[in-house]
Amino acid sequence: MELDDTVSKFIPELPKWANEVAIRDLLQYTSGIPNVNWKIIKNDKDLFDGLKLTDTLDFKPGTNYDYNNNNIFLRQFIVERLTGMSFKMYAEKFIFKPCKMNSSILTPFGNEKNIAKGFNNNLIQDKSDLPITGGTYLTTIDLLKWVNCLHSKKIINNQSLYEIGQQFDLEETQSPLGQAKYKDENLIEHLHDGRAGNYEAILVSDIDEKFTVILLDNNYNGKIFEISNAIIAILKDQKFSLPQNNHK
Repeated sequence: MELDDTVSKFIPELPKWANEVAIRDLLQYTSGIPNVNWKIIKNDKDLFDGLKLTDTLDFKPGTNYDYNNNNIFLRQFIVERLTGMSFKMYAEKFIFKPCKMNSSILTPFGNEKNIAKGFNNNLIQDKSDLPITGGTYLTTIDLLKWVNCLHSKKIINNQSLYEIGQQFDLEETQSPLGQAKYKDENLIEHLHDGRAGNYEAILVSDIDEKFTVILLDNNYNGKIFEISNAIIAILKDQKFSLPQNNHK
């Protein structure tokens, strides 16, 4: 498999646009594939059927950037074609197990007993996740294991680590690794944040300074950047501002 291989090489039954979209486009969110129509999605089959029913791209692949989940789901479907196993099983076998991420699970899952629920400031819980593959539930400890595994090249080699950190536009876009900085093609810093409902997360790693900050939250207040910036300033013995509570 090469990054410039087209999607049609692996999933030939997709429409003609699959002859134009390369694996690199899926990684860098430059495919032009329209976003998921969440109103009609109930499972993985609906996601795949939605891709098969997509007849035109939003833009020529490689010419623009649009972060959307169809890029991610299509990457998962390609992994399943290449390996002959579900993406959930693949992640558990080739990522979670070798990195000893013993508390990590991928959706869909059967037992939610030990899962922290997302909730707003009125104590109303988020709706349950759809039974689709890909949502990852981890602890801060397992995320640290993942970072250490990634940086030690245990999962992928140095060239691949460089490739997944490439961004379409360094100022406004992100790569699969989030925002990444390299020196002589060696990763020196990366940052990735995300939000789903009232869940939010941030991971900031500085390889040269030898620190990683990981924050997970299931009650969204939009403060994780402020908190992580304060922690990093403390670690670097710099001035910092405490995050302010906006709630009355």
